[in-house]
Amino acid sequence: MIDYRERNIKKIVDYFVSGRKENSYDLTLGLELEHFVVDKKTKETVHFYGEKGIAQILERISIYYDQVERFEDYIVGLGKDTIAISIEPAAQIEVSITPSSNILEIEKIYQKFLIEITPVLEEWGYCLIESGYQPRTKVDEIPLIPKKRYQYMQQYFEMKNTNGKYMMKGTASTQVSIDYFSEKDFVEKYKAAYLLLPLLSLVTDNSPIFEGELYKNNLLRAKIWEEVDEERVNIFKYLDERELTFEAYARFVYQVPLIFYEDEQKLIKTNQSAKEIYKNKEMDLKEMEHVLSMVFPDVRLKKYVEIRYADSLPIEGVLSYLAFVKGLFVEMNSLNQWIESLEIKDFEQQTIGKYNIMENGLEGIIYNRPVKELLNELFSLAKSNLIGDEKNHLERLERQLINDKILFKNKELDKLL
Repeated sequence: MIDYRERNIKKIVDYFVSGRKENSYDLTLGLELEHFVVDKKTKETVHFYGEKGIAQILERISIYYDQVERFEDYIVGLGKDTIAISIEPAAQIEVSITPSSNILEIEKIYQKFLIEITPVLEEWGYCLIESGYQPRTKVDEIPLIPKKRYQYMQQYFEMKNTNGKYMMKGTASTQVSIDYFSEKDFVEKYKAAYLLLPLLSLVTDNSPIFEGELYKNNLLRAKIWEEVDEERVNIFKYLDERELTFEAYARFVYQVPLIFYEDEQKLIKTNQSAKEIYKNKEMDLKEMEHVLSMVFPDVRLKKYVEIRYADSLPIEGVLSYLAFVKGLFVEMNSLNQWIESLEIKDFEQQTIGKYNIMENGLEGIIYNRPVKELLNELFSLAKSNLIGDEKNHLERLERQLINDKILFKNKELDKLL
């Protein structure tokens, strides 16, 4: 008798193994940046449907793209060689840029997107807002886009009575993916990214508003995400005392309820996990990638390590953050030594520190050290691995945070009011 569970687990592990990159000296960065489209005057979010809605914006800019994805006659995705445009649940526009080791190249690709979309936005009195949370409109006032997957997700989170609707309709992020070169390298980068979460989330905190009101604390998106669905977001609780490996991560995703899956080109709602749905079937590539996409940890594994916790930032901030991530992760020996110096006993210390930073921000304490002290050390470490424009981008962020003590959410607040 065929053991499909173990066969499918092995397929997922093999998928991770195939993601290893060969050249450990050439770290590439992938970028996904989400935006709100808002009315310039009112700052109200533009809906997907209707005259001059997001769907019509996509129609207008589709002339620039080779690939056009439609659902029920609406464009829901665009793509060409170096960039893909997709739509999040509340019509947030996500720009995904092909991984590159050159941050300047990422900037050029993004600026070309702005050249394509800005004339349409200007004509209709709109603008793009990069913020971690909706600047004005409340989530209950925003319709979902016409993808059934999002309808099923909303129903699932309503049943679970979680923060799912705020996550889906209210948030926008900057996500950066980085290469791994071996299973050991994956483990080191994954753990490091997880332990750095409270610090890098603060560095990129750009969420001054929640549901139309000023948000007084810090790390709003982190707060929302951790209350979405714990079994879906917390891999280390699942692991308990077990070691993180490709196989351990595969077993984590395999036991999480899928919310929906595709069967004969139809989406089926479910509360079952892949372990149950595919107990008598070998998964194909599309099914496997769907399983991997239905877990939402702050750091996610695909064929790369996806660091998901930064808020949506203006492009200048994105470039500084990319430089920070590159400077920290391009040479793991230094970062590993720095983490070892903190003498972190368990991952619970990350959670304790995160809550402290939520309340105290730059004046907070984490890993028994002042936040500002640790950030100083991280900036120094990252700068030592950068040169030229990349180092300049990082130094601009360092001056803003360390010298001026200004978070993005304070710097960008005037744009949202």
